[in-house]
Amino acid sequence: MLLTQWPVYLLKNKFNWSQTSEVLETSEVFRVELPDVFLIGHKMELRTKDFNLWYDKSSNIIYFEGSLRLNGDNEYAPVLDLLTQVLELNKSEFNWNVRDLEFLNSSGLNMFYKFVISVRKKGNINMSVCGNRKVAWQDRSLNNLKKFLPTLNLSVD
Repeated sequence: MLLTQWPVYLLKNKFNWSQTSEVLETSEVFRVELPDVFLIGHKMELRTKDFNLWYDKSSNIIYFEGSLRLNGDNEYAPVLDLLTQVLELNKSEFNWNVRDLEFLNSSGLNMFYKFVISVRKKGNINMSVCGNRKVAWQDRSLNNLKKFLPTLNLSVD
């Protein structure tokens, strides 16, 4: 079931995402596969053929899996929106599990870093990230998150 209160992302041209809640004629825009937002029970989810990102409300954890190879802030907007929505639901605790995220490009890392900075600016939020030392990018890049949020609880096994 597509969430109606979530923004719909539309590709106006091949490089520009826009966010809308208005009804548009199909000739005006193209709906793209990046990502669909679902609410299944206590789970919010972004899903594409390359990655899956979901929030499990019962455990208060956002899970990342697959490969995030999006280009720039515009394409990462749906991911950032889900993270922001979850942060608004739980203003005191925020948890990520990236153990199954095999690849994250530099645009994704920048989005992670900017988001963690926004968490620091809000203050009084306990954030934890669980990673996987066997995934090449995670050991070094996840440790850099602590530079932006010194109180981050990081576990890379």
